[in-house]
Amino acid sequence: YNQVCCQRLAQVGISSIEQIRAIYNYDTGKSERETIARDCFIISFCLMGMNAVDLYSVTDYDGQRIRYNRTKTRDRRSDNALMEIIVPDDIKPIMKKYLSKGNAGTVFNFSQRYSTPSNFNVALNKGLKIIGNALGIDKLQFYSARHSMATIAANDVRIPLYIVNDMLCHIDERMRVTNLYIKKDFSLINEANEKLIDYVFNKK
Repeated sequence: YNQVCCQRLAQVGISSIEQIRAIYNYDTGKSERETIARDCFIISFCLMGMNAVDLYSVTDYDGQRIRYNRTKTRDRRSDNALMEIIVPDDIKPIMKKYLSKGNAGTVFNFSQRYSTPSNFNVALNKGLKIIGNALGIDKLQFYSARHSMATIAANDVRIPLYIVNDMLCHIDERMRVTNLYIKKDFSLINEANEKLIDYVFNKK
């Protein structure tokens, strides 16, 4: 497992706080590909590294909280990898641009824009490659949002690693049995996420 993680880290760029802010403020020049890529990168970062496939397929958002079962680990966790995230005010205007209308069945309209989650992810990475080249950010891709969120949360904001692990909705074999006895509480990860967003985007 650790070898796989190290290989992935070598392939995926991790952005600093300054780079995350630069991506947030990046002028896309009205390019749709770059705009969607930038916006989805920031949405993912602020939603604890939400994967592209989950952005594509999520169906539960009440205007305050977004709920979903993380696709990558839902079949390997006793809680079906359930996530409940309080949406930060900072990204609500960005999210509003992509909310589905009518009875689309999904929170976002990405499933109407792209035929599959894979195509969606490819389009995001193409847009982010342009942005990365413009900003001088090496290996920038959509998964960088997730890695950057976790790295900044742990190293800069000093959020305990066990909470960062929960923010990522990873599988912790050491806690598998214990988790069966403890009622799921999302307050810790949401409090941590609030600290992270405030540190990155609102710190003077």
